[in-house]
Amino acid sequence: MSWYAGICRAMQHMLFRGDEWLLDLSLSNVSVQLYAGDHYPLFSFKINEQRFRKIPITCGDAWRKKALDSFYREHITPLIATLSRLVQMSAIPLWGQIVNALYSQMEEELGDASDEKSRKMIVDPFLMLKWGIDASAFGLRKNPFDIKLRYIGHPTIPEQKVRLKTACCLAYRLNTEFGYCYECPRLNEKDRALIRANDHC
Repeated sequence: MSWYAGICRAMQHMLFRGDEWLLDLSLSNVSVQLYAGDHYPLFSFKINEQRFRKIPITCGDAWRKKALDSFYREHITPLIATLSRLVQMSAIPLWGQIVNALYSQMEEELGDASDEKSRKMIVDPFLMLKWGIDASAFGLRKNPFDIKLRYIGHPTIPEQKVRLKTACCLAYRLNTEFGYCYECPRLNEKDRALIRANDHC
């Protein structure tokens, strides 16, 4: 799901960055490619056919909200529901991977923003995703993007903070030597202090 989150990031970008055309990112138009990495399998996604829908010139928030609702309700939520059933785990940690990726995208873009207007253009689309889309579009009782971000001390730069992930990425299940990420919500402060002491993240 963390790789598939790239599809969700692409949708956000197309809807809110002034593109004239919306690429069809529906499940029926995307193929998954699995290939061998050095330590574990990797995924990529291929667009089957270059199909576009023109974004209305007078496109407003109502149109964008409808497009987002449809995208998640009709494509992402059914995929997560299927994966949740097949791997016999709750859908919430799967949603967490997408939430992690999209908030990371927002923070990266904010880091490059030069003024308040640019920052607003970056934050507003995430606020729509967080507060504008009903939880039913995600198949949940609560919108998974409607969270309070939590920050912890940086592992090597004391004056900086890093965002705590909303869900464990489960990378430790693929590579036991990797262990937990420093930002993993499963870790307690004692574990993080040990990581900082070893200067390892």
